[in-house]
Amino acid sequence: MGPFDRMLLAIYTVAISVAAVLGLLVLTGLLAPDPLAMVTRDVASAVLGVFLLVSLRLLWTTSQKKPERQAVVDENALGQVKITLTAIESLITKVVSPIPGIREVRPKVVSDRGVIGIEIKAAVTPDINIPDTSKAIQQTVQDSVRDVTGITVERIKILVESIASTKGRVE
Repeated sequence: MGPFDRMLLAIYTVAISVAAVLGLLVLTGLLAPDPLAMVTRDVASAVLGVFLLVSLRLLWTTSQKKPERQAVVDENALGQVKITLTAIESLITKVVSPIPGIREVRPKVVSDRGVIGIEIKAAVTPDINIPDTSKAIQQTVQDSVRDVTGITVERIKILVESIASTKGRVE
């Protein structure tokens, strides 16, 4: 859902809430229906028409399936072989996590016109050399993605978000 639809949903929700409160006040007798009698049939029809259009727009927006992020790995006479970018991100997590000094890793794979780029956000321990470890991560990721998927990665960015005390132990 885009920003326009989120704004539309917020306005729609507030308007429905105000209408519900007014309706409850009229039904309970706390508000006389006389002030509401000033609303003409044309105005009421227009407001209801707008509510109907907004409802249909929001229903259509929420029913749309988000396109799956994927990359073409191979194309031959029998068809295409595709792999989701989420699967590549999972592979990256599995090959980077065991590297000494890496505490946490969050990869993001971006495909643009057949070119694959990777951004890896990592938390590392203070006992490593960050430039050397970053080069090791880049090489490991490039080799693993190429070997497993056949895709050549054009760029790999490493962003060290934090330097944590130690890697967690599993006992």
